[in-house]
Amino acid sequence: MMEDKLFQNKIDKGGYKIHREMKAMCYHGHTYTVSELVKRCTNEGLGWRLVEQRYSFTEMVRDLFSFKIYRQLLNGIKNNQIKHISELMFPTIRPLFVYIGNRFIKRYVR
Repeated sequence: MMEDKLFQNKIDKGGYKIHREMKAMCYHGHTYTVSELVKRCTNEGLGWRLVEQRYSFTEMVRDLFSFKIYRQLLNGIKNNQIKHISELMFPTIRPLFVYIGNRFIKRYVR
């Protein structure tokens, strides 16, 4: 689950930077229930900690109030692209549970 974050850490430590291409020709996504999304985000936070990537309280608050994310959500609602309640709740669930996983969880959540 965290091989990309481990790779990113190695690249960063090697003095290189990763560029995110916003106009990429492909998209990768998943359809989760709310409980699956909570588990996924909790495990993501744990994985970050295991590869020595900390997610601070300040970063969590910043992500909870990210105008960019809510603008994307509103566009998705407007364009009838939001199909599941978990997609609607993602901007809140992800920061909270990544933080919980990163700071408090000791083992993988099933």
